[in-house]
Amino acid sequence: SCSYAEFGKQWYQRRVREFQTFQHYFKRINLSRPVMAEVENPAEQSNEPDYKRLHAYSLVRNTDMDDEMLSEAVDTAVTACDKFPENMEAAAQMLKQTMDTKFGPSWHAVIGEGFGFEITYEVKNLLYMFHAGSYSICLWKCA
Repeated sequence: SCSYAEFGKQWYQRRVREFQTFQHYFKRINLSRPVMAEVENPAEQSNEPDYKRLHAYSLVRNTDMDDEMLSEAVDTAVTACDKFPENMEAAAQMLKQTMDTKFGPSWHAVIGEGFGFEITYEVKNLLYMFHAGSYSICLWKCA
């Protein structure tokens, strides 16, 4: 147990580290801020909920993958979600099979909305990201 001042200091330091992680990610992909998706037809824009229009980009929340693997995993996850927008099971299966093929077996993928998780994974093989405003994607390798 610690005092309120210590707790506040620890909380603040965690938020600073998270912010620095996001800054590093956006610098690595040459963005100073997230890019909003362009919609060609204004009628399509009005039919979507506001949260989907505001978060039409992918955001990596937590990862320890190297840059090459991270890039491949994010691209594959986005492709899978875009290919199967109504079938998250098929999207997760595509993501898992692609990662098994490219980086060896024992990958696991969860794609959906509103889930919690606690996992054991191999170091340098975890990705937790958000896509299209409503999808969370958790990808990890565990032998």
